[in-house]
Amino acid sequence: MWSSFTFYNPRKCQSNNFLVVLNGEKARRYAEMVDWKELESGIANDSSTAVTGTTEPQASRKWVDYGFTSSQCSKRNDSNTGHSMPQIKPNTTLPGVVNVFLALSTLARDTYPDWRPEMSYEDVIEERKLTEFARKIHLDNLIPSLRLAATSHSTRCGCHNDRKTNSKKLSDVLGISIIKNEARLSCNGQQRKSIDDFEVRVTDQGEAIAAIEKIYRELTPSRRQVTGALYAGRVDHFEKGFLPW
Repeated sequence: MWSSFTFYNPRKCQSNNFLVVLNGEKARRYAEMVDWKELESGIANDSSTAVTGTTEPQASRKWVDYGFTSSQCSKRNDSNTGHSMPQIKPNTTLPGVVNVFLALSTLARDTYPDWRPEMSYEDVIEERKLTEFARKIHLDNLIPSLRLAATSHSTRCGCHNDRKTNSKKLSDVLGISIIKNEARLSCNGQQRKSIDDFEVRVTDQGEAIAAIEKIYRELTPSRRQVTGALYAGRVDHFEKGFLPW
């Protein structure tokens, strides 16, 4: 059974089995953690205004993403496993952006939604995932991906599409927004599908890589070489995700 309520009633907070909305003083605490003037400036400087791949009418908007990239922008830099992994976007560690990550993380820690009444957002994130991604932005951060946006408050913003980019393991989207003049300034944070995909690659191929590493460690130092001469200038076999052998 679907619940019915008004989203933007400033005098009420609402909650059901898929959504939590805080308003008034309960929301003010989190909104005051964000430097909205700096956020607005960041959107103006770094934003994209492109609207593609949609059949829905959208308001004129500006938005910018911070945190970790999608799978399309993954690289092997800093990867301990040799697998490509999401990278941190430019300007993610600027103080004003980090404060937004921390504001959303505080909201996440404080909220026990109806669909998970005994556990907060933090309780369901694996420690390894936090260490490898979110905490590279800040040690107290829980959110690996952030979108800041400025949209018209008279129409739905259409800035977040969780069908393609959101984690399927933890699909919650955390948001803080205010109305300033004719604009809705908002920040949405979520877990990344690209991080899920990276973990699948590590899980599927990690055992094989570990076996190769074990054999390599057991070789005498004089044999620990990987050069083109080993392949006589050719690749005998190629397995996606692995070195040629």
